[in-house]
Amino acid sequence: MKTKIILTKDNSPTLFNETLNASYHSINGALQESMHIFINNGLLNIISKYSELNILEVGMGTGLNVLLSIIESQKFFDKKINYLAIEKCPLSNSILTEVSNYLPFKDFKNIFYQIHSNNKEEIIENFRLIKFYEDVHQALNKIEDESTHLVYYDAFAPSSQPEMWNKEIFEKLFMKMKSDGILVTFCAKGEFKRNLKSIGFVVESLPGANGKREMTRAIKP
Repeated sequence: MKTKIILTKDNSPTLFNETLNASYHSINGALQESMHIFINNGLLNIISKYSELNILEVGMGTGLNVLLSIIESQKFFDKKINYLAIEKCPLSNSILTEVSNYLPFKDFKNIFYQIHSNNKEEIIENFRLIKFYEDVHQALNKIEDESTHLVYYDAFAPSSQPEMWNKEIFEKLFMKMKSDGILVTFCAKGEFKRNLKSIGFVVESLPGANGKREMTRAIKP
């Protein structure tokens, strides 16, 4: 896939996938979007409940959500985080180097490279990262049922990658999640939310990031 770097409106970088004609994050602010959806309405809603937290991300991309989760986790000194990330099309080293030059967290540049390293699991103390560079269905088959507290669903939008939003994927995710587990995503399409409800999720429509009307948070009862 051909990609090019874009500096978004909050001066944080994202990438534009020319094959799919889609950006990895909102051009109105990559950092702002990730903080609002995945950290403020995801991680910070659940991290205080557990001494050990299992996070699953679908669509790791540039690793921004991993990096933000690491930064936020440092505010909770007694927490251990196990982070599983699925990314079928990992970025090249040249693209990652270019992205790193625009990172808003210069002190964490070394951690950014560790996130994308193929032989690094414990990124920092109490934060373990395992990556699956394969199809989402194959990766989910390797994850234990009822093991996940929090899901970051950050695939490309349904208009660009509709196969990543089919009901079967979310049925599998439901099985992988613990009771009271949370799934957060930028997508707020009606059909998507109806599918979540039919699977058994309790669905919340929350204000979206960067002026977007809505985002979705789904809870497994």
